[in-house]
Amino acid sequence: MKKEYFAPEVEKILFLTESLMGPSFILNPEGKIVSYEVSAGNVGRNADELLRKLQACQFVYEHGDEVCPAKWQPGAETLKPSLDLVGQL
Repeated sequence: MKKEYFAPEVEKILFLTESLMGPSFILNPEGKIVSYEVSAGNVGRNADELLRKLQACQFVYEHGDEVCPAKWQPGAETLKPSLDLVGQL
């Protein structure tokens, strides 16, 4: 794997975590990291959850005034951030 294929933010994180196995990164179209997860080599990852996070990140990128709550699935309700939500979730 050649580092020049990654955005600068990813290179820094890969450098810091190169002794660990299993990093997952989601980058937006501008190349900025919007989600990452790093697990020890002996801890499994859930591909379905990674796909859900990717879909949520894509949705939020396209609908910047909405947020996806925990366990959100495509087509499910989203939230509009407001002070009325504080302490309600």
